[in-house]
Amino acid sequence: MKPEVDIPYPPRNWLQSNIKPLYIASLLVLIPVWLIASWYTFTSQAQDNLRTQIENDLALFADSLDSELEKYRFVPKMLIMDATLAFALNNSKGLQKRNLHDYLHHIRMVTAADEVFLLDVQGQTLASTTLDNQGLNYAHTPYFQAAQKGDSGGFFTLGFNAGIRGYYFSEPIFDTNTDDVIGVVVVKVNMARLERGWPNKRTPMMITDEYGVVIASSVPGWLFTSRQTLDDKARQAIKDTSKYPSTSFPKLPSQVIEELDSARIISLPKPGYIRVLEVNLPLPQVGWQLYGHGDLNKLNSIIRVI
Repeated sequence: MKPEVDIPYPPRNWLQSNIKPLYIASLLVLIPVWLIASWYTFTSQAQDNLRTQIENDLALFADSLDSELEKYRFVPKMLIMDATLAFALNNSKGLQKRNLHDYLHHIRMVTAADEVFLLDVQGQTLASTTLDNQGLNYAHTPYFQAAQKGDSGGFFTLGFNAGIRGYYFSEPIFDTNTDDVIGVVVVKVNMARLERGWPNKRTPMMITDEYGVVIASSVPGWLFTSRQTLDDKARQAIKDTSKYPSTSFPKLPSQVIEELDSARIISLPKPGYIRVLEVNLPLPQVGWQLYGHGDLNKLNSIIRVI
């Protein structure tokens, strides 16, 4: 029987000797990487959720705005079938303005419009629910010029007299015998009425016109600022159409921080708007842009807490 012989263990290699320090070092490297990747993923998901919320609110308001516009767009279309207005235009020399004024006032009350007025084929006001319109000529306005050509008209403007933001709808009134345009009926709706579906409790918004001028905003101080510098062509168009009392608008200070897919991160001049997610939705029917904003600073505070 052979005696037992102890077999020595082979010497430990470098990896075996340093496994513990390597494990600790790996943790020190991987944990921060994992935390950064997790934070980025969570932040990206949170931004996506915020963008989706803003897009949904924009879509809801756009539908509400379109519904309001369509309702008032229908009013002058209804009025062109009214024989009373055609008769008044054909007998303007013997027109009883008091009676016609009362009749238009009745229409305004029934339709909840802000103004209703009747223009002759030269753009002169024949009767109106607003005394300030008496004697004024609207031949220079796009909504009259469209109707004079036999088309429907629509135009946003800031009134010179009352200084009220309003959208004007117009329709031509035709002579039933000759099919010639003999006058124009105009219906105005206050912009404040169009804004009543504004979901401003959750998503602050603004609307800009075709020139980039802010015509509606959750921040009243931004009204009639401009998101872009107006060129000479835009200024001349505003002047020619009397769209606004002035062609000079202060620039809205804003800075694009980062461009994202279908959104951007910007800074706007108001506490709480230093870093916001902005999404815009075109409103092609009226040539406007609708913008919605979400507070990223508030979002980042929630992420830090989590």
